[in-house]
Amino acid sequence: MSKVFLKRGGVYSQTEGNFDVIPTLDNGIYQLVQNPLTGEILLDRMADEFKFGFKLYGIDDTLVKHVLNTYNKQEHKHNIGVLLNGAKGTGKTVTAKVLCNKLGLPVIIVDGPIRGLASFLAGINHDCVFFFDEFEKNFRLTEGDEDLAGEDLLSIMDGVYNSEFCHIFILTTNELRINDNLLCRPSRIRYLKSFGDVIDHKILEEFVNDNLRNKDYYDEVMDFIDSLTIATIDIVKSIVDEVNIHNCGVSEFRSFFNVKEATYRYSTREWVVDKERKNSFVSVDDFLDRAKAPYNKDLDWRPGYSCLTLNKSIKKFSEGDFLTQRNKIQKIDLSRGLVVCEDTVYRNQIRYIFIEDIDEKPSIYGDSSRYAYGYEDYFYD
Repeated sequence: MSKVFLKRGGVYSQTEGNFDVIPTLDNGIYQLVQNPLTGEILLDRMADEFKFGFKLYGIDDTLVKHVLNTYNKQEHKHNIGVLLNGAKGTGKTVTAKVLCNKLGLPVIIVDGPIRGLASFLAGINHDCVFFFDEFEKNFRLTEGDEDLAGEDLLSIMDGVYNSEFCHIFILTTNELRINDNLLCRPSRIRYLKSFGDVIDHKILEEFVNDNLRNKDYYDEVMDFIDSLTIATIDIVKSIVDEVNIHNCGVSEFRSFFNVKEATYRYSTREWVVDKERKNSFVSVDDFLDRAKAPYNKDLDWRPGYSCLTLNKSIKKFSEGDFLTQRNKIQKIDLSRGLVVCEDTVYRNQIRYIFIEDIDEKPSIYGDSSRYAYGYEDYFYD
């Protein structure tokens, strides 16, 4: 291989190889790497753009279009920061990649802080995107990190290094545990988008209809997803995939599938009967009449409004079971919504419980305001 000279100012160095000198980076996806021997920072071109081997669901087109509009119509060049926050599988990284593709600029993926990073990024004298995925995990900016980019990087985000070019910083985080200097600072992070951990119901229906092979299991799959505490697109994909692989209903794998189902929350009316205090004693029928009656301030007494939280449906309890840690069921009559419990600590006390809707079930798309402590008449008990 022939020897060539690299000229840097008035200094020449001899090296081997053939070189193409380009003033700016071509559009594409670049991975930032560092030579472990020399410490030199290099860019490895990975692809022309981000590729997706699947249909995209739930992309926030409004945000993407807004950022594009800001970039294209800014009167004076300035840097733009975009922070996408949310749990794994909520679509933030896919949204970031879609935005990168739409911008049509060179995209440099930065996995973490390395010595000399700030000056390297500042030396890119043209419009480009810097993509920091899982920023809070891979790129911790805390006091004392100045030598590994720290405050220098924050200065670059402010745009103080130059005003001729637009550098777009796209950050994704699972949690907002990042440097406080990035929050509430539009000069650094102009847009902050939080991704919820529950897939939109219309998108859920679209995905299940598109991907579930045996539609006989549709209702069972939808009910199972509805009962979860978190339902990201990744979780939904895994559930549908499980049904497709085994061609079985959810009931076959529900007990050992790695997701968390919601607890049951029942709106109740309760009254404690003390067998040693006659003035607190009422019959079950009197209790139910008062519990079901609408609010009336002239009533001399009224059962207290409360909320019962259980790990399984009330329909799965029987007499002799412990409803809660200290309340043992003496009688259960689901036809009347009645549960009578003995207090195993204060054995002279009996608890009457009227459950407003025994068919209530956890719903990730439900309205939690209907549960206890949400009704006005609670405060008049």
